[in-house]
Amino acid sequence: MIKVTRRTLLAGMSALAAAGLVPFRAFAAARTYHALLVACTDYPNLPRKNWLIGPKNDAGLVRDYLLRNTPAPVKFSAENVTLLAKDVEGANGPPTHAAIKAALADLAAKVQRDDFVYLHLSGHGAQQPAANKGHETDGLDEIFLPSDIDKWVNREQGVPNALVDNEIGTALDAIRDKGVFIWAVFDCCHSGTATRAAAVDDELERKVEFADLVGGDDAARAAAVKAYDGIASAASRGFDEDGQRKPAFKLTPTGAEPTTKGKLVAFYAAQTVETTPEMPLPKGTADAPRFGLFTFTILSKLAENPNITYRQLGQAVLQQYSADGRTRPTPLFEGELDARVFGTDKIDAVMQWPIVIENDKATIGAGLLHRLSPGSRLAILPSALSPLSEALGYLQVQSAKNLESPANAYARLAELAVDYKLVVARPAAAKGLEKEAALANSVLDELAARESPGFDIALVEPGKSADLRLDHRDV
Repeated sequence: MIKVTRRTLLAGMSALAAAGLVPFRAFAAARTYHALLVACTDYPNLPRKNWLIGPKNDAGLVRDYLLRNTPAPVKFSAENVTLLAKDVEGANGPPTHAAIKAALADLAAKVQRDDFVYLHLSGHGAQQPAANKGHETDGLDEIFLPSDIDKWVNREQGVPNALVDNEIGTALDAIRDKGVFIWAVFDCCHSGTATRAAAVDDELERKVEFADLVGGDDAARAAAVKAYDGIASAASRGFDEDGQRKPAFKLTPTGAEPTTKGKLVAFYAAQTVETTPEMPLPKGTADAPRFGLFTFTILSKLAENPNITYRQLGQAVLQQYSADGRTRPTPLFEGELDARVFGTDKIDAVMQWPIVIENDKATIGAGLLHRLSPGSRLAILPSALSPLSEALGYLQVQSAKNLESPANAYARLAELAVDYKLVVARPAAAKGLEKEAALANSVLDELAARESPGFDIALVEPGKSADLRLDHRDV
């Protein structure tokens, strides 16, 4: 397949470095990559103000990235990617509590040792008074809200159909017990404090007030909210009795565990006292769809450099937030952070993407996330190992979407097809015409010495092969 690449990056690649791709790909082929993507937008049992827009866009973007991300050394197969979402083409079902738990149980049943699981949850997060008071140091359970949650009525039941932290931790432990590496991304907030949501046309916070989750009559609702506020205000939010940050969603970071247990990396969009937004992205793009800021930033940084560690990826996300002038939220990253993203070994990355030709139109399998933009120029190469000198031609990006870019052929002067140099033989000195010959040679020398003479001239001695000869009859 023909590949395209940024010229500056390819120019620095050696055949030896590219050959380093082979051993890992052989190893990657021996493991299976699974993904479970959950996107919750509609909440029929909650006020309309709590509905979201971005999660389904998050899930679609993540799915496309996993299935089409050719620069990365791994690629997911469609049959191993499960998407639970509403109104998303190709989704495997709605993001209900039962569907999410069934998908996690299915993963635990079919994964094999050394497999890889990517979990992505986009939607609302919240906290509720812990059903078992002694199980939470702050008295609060962290919960993810599937689409079919109902109103909270009593402490023992909690928010009906909410995915409680214990459930998530237990489900992931069942997968890790089989020696499987898990990367879990939570693009939701776990906050129970008040916040002011921004206007709908700008940013929307992924956060539900506990009062909106409570059912019953006015007196019962007021009592429940008062009890919740009392627990929340008395707790050291997000920290255990020793002052250490407690793991979110009951996920225990990789550490003092049996060596047979699979590794874990967890990315959280916000701390337990913060919210996280969704907004139109990329910024400044007309009619941009709404994405979770956390999801979009992760994918954009990963698309720029797929061969980094989880720690480097987390740092890149924080740096982007800082560059955007954001002081909150503060994402959290924990677990086996020094592993390569998707469990890969270190390799030298060469940014290359396939060209798809349909109806005489070319499309590059990369876009805004890869920092391509209208006007970007790329070389067409016969193979991934080809040097720039073997370029078949060049393409120029005409427009760019997140993961693809239509492009047209770009004409550039690679070499002069015709040699326009004029070779002139100097005039031979003739008896009686010495001054005239000297004058002619002086003029020729001046022309040849000019930086921009208007033409390319080369002087040779009298009698030599030339395009133009001067003799005594011309002086």
